[in-house]
Amino acid sequence: MKKSQIDKLVFFLLLLWIVGIFAAPLMHVLPEAVGFLFLWKHSYSFVCHQQPDKCYTVAGESLSVCARCLGIYAGSLVGLLIAIVFPRIKRRVTGVTSILIFLVIMSGDVFLVLLGVYPYNKIRASVTGALVGFTLISYIYPEIRKFLLEKRNNDS
Repeated sequence: MKKSQIDKLVFFLLLLWIVGIFAAPLMHVLPEAVGFLFLWKHSYSFVCHQQPDKCYTVAGESLSVCARCLGIYAGSLVGLLIAIVFPRIKRRVTGVTSILIFLVIMSGDVFLVLLGVYPYNKIRASVTGALVGFTLISYIYPEIRKFLLEKRNNDS
């Protein structure tokens, strides 16, 4: 498998995962697929609490993940795209320091909400999640790709 094939496959899988977040609203459009869509939405419960008050709604249905997780996935998709299209920019824009800064900001938001300092805000949760997702994926994806390419070469 070539580098470009790995990039396309990982991008497609992440995109498919994000599209699946919208499974619940699709239940109204595709009633014959309700069973499948219910199971698909339930699969996200392994990675997200799915509390309805913390999820965006579409057509009166909560999405399969909370606003923060949606931000993480959306930021990851953008970060992955940038890491694939502009690989040299990756190290300049992201790094361990920026990952840690955004993780502290996101974690701080979580704890301040839990402590009752201010109420939960979906937009703030999405933005802090997107910053973490963007920096994290654009930093680690090149290493994942490198590992997969080396594994392929060793198996040949």
